[in-house]
Amino acid sequence: MYDAIECPHWFTAWVSNYRAALGVNDELTDAMLRIWWPAFEAARYTQADFAGVLPRLIVAESTPNWPREHLAAVNRELRAAKEQRTRRAPESSGGRSGSRCQWCGGDGWVSVPHPKCLSNGEWIAPHTTVTPACTRCDRGEQSYQAHCVEVAEGKRFARPMTIDQYEKLVGTAWVEIVARHEQAQRLMIRAVSATEGIDRTPNIKRLANAFAMPK
Repeated sequence: MYDAIECPHWFTAWVSNYRAALGVNDELTDAMLRIWWPAFEAARYTQADFAGVLPRLIVAESTPNWPREHLAAVNRELRAAKEQRTRRAPESSGGRSGSRCQWCGGDGWVSVPHPKCLSNGEWIAPHTTVTPACTRCDRGEQSYQAHCVEVAEGKRFARPMTIDQYEKLVGTAWVEIVARHEQAQRLMIRAVSATEGIDRTPNIKRLANAFAMPK
């Protein structure tokens, strides 16, 4: 059993409208409130993102019937709405506390979001990464200096970016952004797993209407 989750009133109303429009069963409705919502919240979907989801699904050429189809369809619409909103919104700055070198895990290079995939505090699709040198630890500094020597010897074309240079370029909130993105992925996987366990009987009424003989 999953812990009870307190959803905002607007989401509860949205689920109620969704159920009435698409005829989902009690079990899927319960999953939407208790399991889908934490995943949606972690993904930072807003009330505005939900506004056009139901109307678009109702008129879609292929309306979802199975539980997993519902989650995939809703999430697809929400991602599109969020990406449009994020690209349209003005940039905002963020901060990160602490300066200990805990970023590269001893590898010497830090995997961070590509600057072109950062917008308004979000890591947007296609979630590309770059690997600046982690000059906040001995291993990273050694790797960086060795790379620079190879550049001087003509073995490489350019010096690598350092993590400090990266943060001057994009700001210091990337750690929080990555953590939030990974948490959203984990919660969405949980939502998919829980939804797959719901009765796989499709919406009989909708299927019956689809196969009804024309008069």
